[in-house]
Amino acid sequence: MKRVVAVVGFTVLVVLASAQGSAPVHADERPRLLVEARDAVIAGDLAAARTAGAALAWEIDRKGRARYHQDDAPIVAAATRVADSTNLDAAARGVADVVVACAACHEARGGLVVPEPELPPEGDALRVEMERHAGAMDELWAGLVTPSRPALQTAAELFASSTLAPPGPLREHARAADERVNRAAKVLAKVPEGEERAAAFADLMLACAACHVARPDGVSIEPE
Repeated sequence: MKRVVAVVGFTVLVVLASAQGSAPVHADERPRLLVEARDAVIAGDLAAARTAGAALAWEIDRKGRARYHQDDAPIVAAATRVADSTNLDAAARGVADVVVACAACHEARGGLVVPEPELPPEGDALRVEMERHAGAMDELWAGLVTPSRPALQTAAELFASSTLAPPGPLREHARAADERVNRAAKVLAKVPEGEERAAAFADLMLACAACHVARPDGVSIEPE
């Protein structure tokens, strides 16, 4: 029995392959809702993160508990913490805890098989660099949920190869956030699963959010 995760843009699809054929592991909305919660944190949108967290907890309770109750309990608890969070830091840590709990479940069942990532384009324009960051995040996400240390290492290299240097007042702010993202990605590639990995991923998401919501002189870097 093996699992396959396909990562396209910021969308994750997980399927289960067995000798009897293939069928969805998550025939519900949990992969999409988890990605929504992650992207909301990265965008600095606490309200959207809370909404996605609440929907994720409800979705698992509604459809998953009868079949996967032992594995789902920590996921529901972490998703509920996202829903109840009063600040972005708490939401980020809740999302990271959900990811770690999902990875533990996947690893207990043999892990996931991850397809080769589509490499982001080369270039130095801001939009291209943001696309490279998105590609690095996709690779990082695959490494977290699989879990796969090689994918995490590849993600760290992809983040390091991208340099955000927007024109105007955000240049230094973006540079500082970029360095923080790179540090967190390197930590994620080295630390074992569990608390350290959750803390590093939460820090990485918050670094992204800090840059996305910065608006000196009305300027901002918005995620796609």
